[in-house]
Amino acid sequence: MRPRLLLLIVAAALVALLSGTSRAGAGTAACTATAAGKHVRTQLLKVHLTGTCPASGVAHGTLRFSQWPRIHADGVFALDYAAGTLWLRVPRKLSMKPAWTAHAVTTALDVSVQASPRRRLSGRGRYSIRGGFKASNGAVVRWHQTLSATPNRITLGSVHVSASLPGTGSMVIAVHEVRQFCATNTTCPFGLKATTDRVAFPAAFTHVTVSSPLWFMTGDGTLLSGREQTTILLRSKRTHRILGRSDFQALIRVP
Repeated sequence: MRPRLLLLIVAAALVALLSGTSRAGAGTAACTATAAGKHVRTQLLKVHLTGTCPASGVAHGTLRFSQWPRIHADGVFALDYAAGTLWLRVPRKLSMKPAWTAHAVTTALDVSVQASPRRRLSGRGRYSIRGGFKASNGAVVRWHQTLSATPNRITLGSVHVSASLPGTGSMVIAVHEVRQFCATNTTCPFGLKATTDRVAFPAAFTHVTVSSPLWFMTGDGTLLSGREQTTILLRSKRTHRILGRSDFQALIRVP
């Protein structure tokens, strides 16, 4: 009985080891497809294929779309291997102007799509940017920011927000920033960091101002550029519904 029991234990251990190895390797897809998204509902995108991808055929599946803050929805896709194209439809839950991502993964295929905000600005040395929106509840939001760059310091200035509110409900202003930098002595990009600043106001407030922190990077004459992706958002404190937003991507280069 004991030798038979020992054999059973060893066999069970081998099965567990082999199944564990199989599961560990299942996370890597045989074919990877990446694409840059657009800002229309129905899109046909050129894709970059890596790994062991089929030379022909069409793969169908479901993409998980994401957009800040915590907006998620599913949409179908079709990947044509021979043409190197990806067809997809962006769900109605997502807004078209902001940045968004979409992802789907199986053991056979990993699909990733990333779209930057529709509004993109760039400059050298120093420049100021402005924007704003009229919210669905009648509030008017304006903002401005200054960026500057030298080989020794890149400054992504504070985002200064001014809002006229209808005084009918508590509001929250949020400023979400994703920042990164580039220099000659390190792999670009570096210093990637995301922060969100939120300020709530009572219903009685009809005019408010908010300023986000100032961010900078220093270097010994090695800096090249700084990039940020920013969202200024107004939402109801009670329902959490988004009432209006500005989204943009800014790049400042050393002159």
